[in-house]
Amino acid sequence: MTRTQGLSLLAIVTLLIAGATVLYLRYKMSAPVPLTGSGSWPPKNFNRVIGYYFCIPEPEFSIIQESGIDMTTLRRTDVISKELNSDQIKKLINAALYYPKTASPAACYSPHHIFLFFDRNNKISNAIEVCFGCTTASALPPLDESFWRHQDFRALARLCDELGIWDNKGLSVKKYIQLRDENDSLLENNGEQDAAANP
Repeated sequence: MTRTQGLSLLAIVTLLIAGATVLYLRYKMSAPVPLTGSGSWPPKNFNRVIGYYFCIPEPEFSIIQESGIDMTTLRRTDVISKELNSDQIKKLINAALYYPKTASPAACYSPHHIFLFFDRNNKISNAIEVCFGCTTASALPPLDESFWRHQDFRALARLCDELGIWDNKGLSVKKYIQLRDENDSLLENNGEQDAAANP
């Protein structure tokens, strides 16, 4: 082998290693980030909470994956994020877990908001994703049955607005709450009519 052939072979091997490294890094960045928390709700031992607003890349999309959180989407430049202070964290936990009424979810799921709880090592311990359009939430670890459908979407909308991460298809929080009130009123009236028709 001549010196020129040896240098060419070295250049090819270097390029192959560099290409493999880039592919590995892309894989590592796109792989869902696993949770490292207590595995329970309400979350324990978290250090901070960040709320995110994101545009979904496709219908029925979720940042929450079976094996973790899709951080690739949350790293995009069109994502808005804001760290919550202690009062806002209390509001979030109360609105996400302890609303006394149950929400009536729709059949769709197109969330635009997620709240991530980070531990002191900056690892994600808990996550709750919110779809305001269909009044549904998804969580990791999954919510215990006692918390199912007990989300206060009005309080969550006000919190997102306070954080500056509300952008629900150009609909103001005030208008969203008005529409929720009208929808709930219709559901209550229909329930009363059904009860009167079927004594």
